[in-house]
Amino acid sequence: MRSSGRFSLAVILPLLLFLSSEKVVADTDLDTTGPIIGYSAESGGVFLTRSGEVYTHGTAGFSRQEWLDPPVPVAEILFYEGYRLTTVSGEFWRIDGETWVNKGRIPGAISAEISCIPTSGTIPFQTAILTTISSNYEEYDRLVAARIDVRLADGVQYSNLYTGFTTLSAGEIFTSSWPETIPEISSVLGENMVTLVIQDVTPSPFNQPPYPPAGETMKSTCTVTGIAP
Repeated sequence: MRSSGRFSLAVILPLLLFLSSEKVVADTDLDTTGPIIGYSAESGGVFLTRSGEVYTHGTAGFSRQEWLDPPVPVAEILFYEGYRLTTVSGEFWRIDGETWVNKGRIPGAISAEISCIPTSGTIPFQTAILTTISSNYEEYDRLVAARIDVRLADGVQYSNLYTGFTTLSAGEIFTSSWPETIPEISSVLGENMVTLVIQDVTPSPFNQPPYPPAGETMKSTCTVTGIAP
């Protein structure tokens, strides 16, 4: 599992310190009662104070970085990583240049879609099942479990008719399709429901901040109608 297109803070922060003309303060001069975000005295880090001020750390002490100050109060921040943050209400902010931009609400990490073509026919007939599983993140790989559930027109339910796993690269769209025969039996006369169920089962540590959490479940259903000959 890997993260794509991300820059290590260990690389970025020393550069910020070099370029910064802000006042450098000693460790003992900074209020350390606020939350520490990614801070390491040895390798540098980001320090977010309770008042919402941001400092980076170097050998000389802490250097003020006003352009990294979050655009919302600290109490509203669920996760902060220096150049991006997530609010408690689910909004996602990112640094663009040196400006915070509200990207709106965080999308689901994954999405599912299933189609049945054709959607009806005189039994027996064949329909094509088409499934699409997508990653909505630009930076993270995700491990996804998938299954197909079927409810026949007579109400009988078949869970886990098909099951499997796939690893989605950042932004990947995974598709699959196969033919399914609707037999000439009375139980399929009427509407038959075919449901794709997927779940993000990405393991630790890749389901912990700064990565998206695992556990999200998405569903998509198509209907196939069996018509009596």
